[in-house]
Amino acid sequence: MLARTLKIALLAALLLCSHAWAAELSTESLGNDGELFALVAGSYGTLFPDVSDLAAETRVLALETTLPDGTLERQLIPGTTGVGTPTGLLYDRTFGTVTAIWQTDDGSLLNIASLFNDEWTTVASIEDPNTNAVSVPKILAERDRFELQVTPDQWLTVERQILHAAWTAVDADGVLDVRYSPLAFVDGHFIGSHDVYSVRDITGEKVEFAPLATDDLTNAFELSKGAGGEIFLTFVNANDSQLTVAQVGVVPLAVLHFADEIRAALLDLEADFSTLDLDDFSERARVQLIVTGRRHRDRLGQTASYVASEVQREILSTAASFDSYSAMVDHLFGFTLSAAAPLVTANVSVGEDGVPEIHVGNLLDQSGWTPLVNVTTRRELPVPPITGANVKFLTSSDGRNVLAAWENGEAMSYLESMGDGWSAELQIELQGDHALQILTRRVR
Repeated sequence: MLARTLKIALLAALLLCSHAWAAELSTESLGNDGELFALVAGSYGTLFPDVSDLAAETRVLALETTLPDGTLERQLIPGTTGVGTPTGLLYDRTFGTVTAIWQTDDGSLLNIASLFNDEWTTVASIEDPNTNAVSVPKILAERDRFELQVTPDQWLTVERQILHAAWTAVDADGVLDVRYSPLAFVDGHFIGSHDVYSVRDITGEKVEFAPLATDDLTNAFELSKGAGGEIFLTFVNANDSQLTVAQVGVVPLAVLHFADEIRAALLDLEADFSTLDLDDFSERARVQLIVTGRRHRDRLGQTASYVASEVQREILSTAASFDSYSAMVDHLFGFTLSAAAPLVTANVSVGEDGVPEIHVGNLLDQSGWTPLVNVTTRRELPVPPITGANVKFLTSSDGRNVLAAWENGEAMSYLESMGDGWSAELQIELQGDHALQILTRRVR
């Protein structure tokens, strides 16, 4: 319950920079030793002609590995009989985990399985409850990492990959809506904990008499990358029929771990809270939090004193308002996220060659590692006056400007955001990808 409450509280309040490496999701990935991994689909008989475990016409997914010497190895991904479309492949550089992502026609938006130590995990299905998915999800991937001192001579490197997935679905009221979910992988393993958000509910209040956006415009939502690695979701908001550009992200992994450590340190001080006066307790807590924070090699460790002092002030000003010690600690967990987040940028410092990396162990079982979402609106515009067209939204690298393009006979028509509205309709005598490339360069 706490994690869900914090997510909602942080949505509009925080703008966090955790997009160190943002990229399009690909079905190919390069391994640490120069091997090329590829996710492929085909009939069992074509992919595995020398094996007869399944009927030859059965559609399956396979992982192909091309070694540096040109040798091709292929293995069946269990649980992919009758699969639909390969979506992407993730490779974790620390542990060599390969994760396959695909879509099926059975109602699941995405299916996920990972290969670790030559064994495949059970297939995990990502679903959107209480809705009927309409579109294929669009996905962008990002990665962040941090280091934590575990002994005087050893540092733990923790890496997380986030898949930002967006799609359209018909909700319980019959309204076509854009949906969003961040899917988290820690050290190459899907942590299996995610929430699905209606973007109209986390970006604005409902306007009762707003004209309904057309389905064509709702389905034209787009995920794009900003100049600094930000991820933008451009969509028509069914609540108010506005075109919205929202920056979507998750709390940086280092901050989330730091706040979780502070919560644990504070829980250990519960006996002191009942025996010391508030001034003495807050000072003891401040010192303990400095010790906790300095275990981090990145900027959190360098600014642990600042965060500890901020937490101390919050204890002094709010302790009397809580009915229980645990309620105060829960509040301070969220407060730490707010205080520490601005101190971490996308380029968290990492160790030089030779820094020991050890496995995280029970990290995957901690509910506190659920990605906490934050959303910041970058631009709002009236819905563009376009009907009956297959529209493509193109967003600038800072999220401030939008271009709406659509094919018009032998040409490409487009509108550009201008002030509080749109330009007059313009046109170039080109079509398809060539036209979109030129328009993308213009808006970026």
